[in-house]
Amino acid sequence: MAGTVGRDYLQVYRNGRWEPLLIKGVNLGISKPGAFPGEAKITKEEYFRWLQYIGAMGANAIRVYTIHPPAFYEALYEYNQIAKQPLYLFHGVWIDEGAMLRTKDVWAPEVNEAFRTDIRRTIDLVHGKARIPKRPGHAGGVYRYDLSPYVLGWIFGVEWDPDVVAATNEKHPKQGDYRGKYVYTKGASPFEAWLARVIDEAVAYETETYGWQRPVSFTNWVTTDLLRHPAEPFVKEDFVSVNPNVMYATHELQAGLFASYHIYPYYPDFLNREEKYVSYVDQRGEQNSYAGYLHDMKAAHRMPILVAEFGVPSSRGMAHRNVHGKNQGFLSEQEQGTIDRELFEDIVHERMAGGLLFSWQARHRDHSSKQAPV
Repeated sequence: MAGTVGRDYLQVYRNGRWEPLLIKGVNLGISKPGAFPGEAKITKEEYFRWLQYIGAMGANAIRVYTIHPPAFYEALYEYNQIAKQPLYLFHGVWIDEGAMLRTKDVWAPEVNEAFRTDIRRTIDLVHGKARIPKRPGHAGGVYRYDLSPYVLGWIFGVEWDPDVVAATNEKHPKQGDYRGKYVYTKGASPFEAWLARVIDEAVAYETETYGWQRPVSFTNWVTTDLLRHPAEPFVKEDFVSVNPNVMYATHELQAGLFASYHIYPYYPDFLNREEKYVSYVDQRGEQNSYAGYLHDMKAAHRMPILVAEFGVPSSRGMAHRNVHGKNQGFLSEQEQGTIDRELFEDIVHERMAGGLLFSWQARHRDHSSKQAPV
């Protein structure tokens, strides 16, 4: 196993035993300033230099959302051969959001089959066993480098559109719970049962093809969390849940399951309105709605929670305000750095499994986030 799940943290095998690892990392996109994401223009030299910067700032993990060019995996492998401490990888698999939004049904073959194929393809490539034809808007090539010892976890999917979740549940009222060899559910909605099946099949493929397991999760966000937020003014931000607690690992899945959420301090609006969060007093003795929300999330889950995205941008404009000044933009870089540090301190204090800062580099023509060195 590349890793396993403990009570509060993911664990890695070091010094002859499984040890908890607080995740400290960043999200790494597939594009660089001046290029479209689908062009996959980042060179191996740029990847390697970025990994050196990321390691130098004290990170121990990176996350990617989708398949990158072979240059990324080659650079990460070579970096980990010489680094004092390796950078672990959380690998995601995107779903075809166009098809998902069009069908409003994740069980639809055009959504489900393509997603399952991409998952198997991604598993193959981290084991250095993939040849992926290049397609417009996608990375491809020959993947020969075996990164499997460094892939600490899978995070499947995207921020789930609440309309799609609700519509899927309505279209499959007789779906019932899922029971697989590695994952089963108790009290799952049709959407949650579908996710459990996807995870079970992914674990089965990697276990039976390569003899490897690693902790596994799915992308989630505050909009579809398992809590109720009576102060939320927008219905779609709190009308359906995707609950990881309904999923259980069988004894065959030794690596375990963890929860993964994108959590920002400025969105949705209930973080500025719900009294128990606005008045929550953090470890500094200050009011802090972000820490209050993390506290409730930790109490509600029976598995480790990785904050897979967090942070604030230093953009010239501002999209959302936070009642305590942790706004989405209109911040100096010094203010941005201070707030990001405090957010991570909150993540640690509330016993999350760690956090992944969003993001390392700016996206194409994205003026809402700080551009990293290139």
